[in-house]
Amino acid sequence: MYSFFRRHLASALRMAGIMASLVLSSHVSAQVVSLPAFNVDIQETSVSGVSSGGFMAVQFDVAYSSILRGAGIIAGGPYFCAHGNVNTATTICSCTGVAFFCQVAPGATNVPALIKITDQNANDAACQRYLPGRSLSVL
Repeated sequence: MYSFFRRHLASALRMAGIMASLVLSSHVSAQVVSLPAFNVDIQETSVSGVSSGGFMAVQFDVAYSSILRGAGIIAGGPYFCAHGNVNTATTICSCTGVAFFCQVAPGATNVPALIKITDQNANDAACQRYLPGRSLSVL
C-alpha cells in the first residue's frame, strides 16, 4: 500500500515540476488594448446584482452614487454589513459559510448602525452622499 502511494506521489511531483518549468520558461506578455468608446451617458447608468453580486452592487452604489442613476439589488445586503470580517459576512450578512453557524435572522444585522456608518463615511468623503430622487430597488 505504501509503495502505491509513494509511486503516485512521485508521479504527481514529476508532473508538477514539468508544469512549473513550462510556465516559468514561457515568455507570455499581455498586450494593453484600449477599449472602444461608447456613446453612453454615465448619469443614465445603473448597477444591479443578484446574491453576492447584490452585495457588490450595494458597495458600488454607495461608493459612486453621484454618477449612477440607480441600483437594483436582489438578495443582497446592506452597505458595510460585514464590517470587514469574513465570519460576519458568511454567517450574519449571508449564509454562505457552514450552514450550522448561519445566524441570518430578522434583527441579526443592526441596520440603524449601518446607516449611521454610511452617513459618517459620506461626511468623511469615504463614500459619496446618496442623492435624493435616485432609484433604488431591493428585493
